[in-house]
Amino acid sequence: MVRANNPVVMMGWKIFPLSLDTFTGIMKTAYSFFTLVRNVQVRDVN
Repeated sequence: MVRANNPVVMMGWKIFPLSLDTFTGIMKTAYSFFTLVRNVQVRDVN
């Protein structure tokens, strides 16, 4: 129980702490970019 009270901190490229908010923001941005590129490719095919 005591060990579970310590927060888990991941480091991004050993430079900055990667919190859940940061990770979620990165994933949302990456998905938005992927969706944009996919839509552009679909328009080129049609």
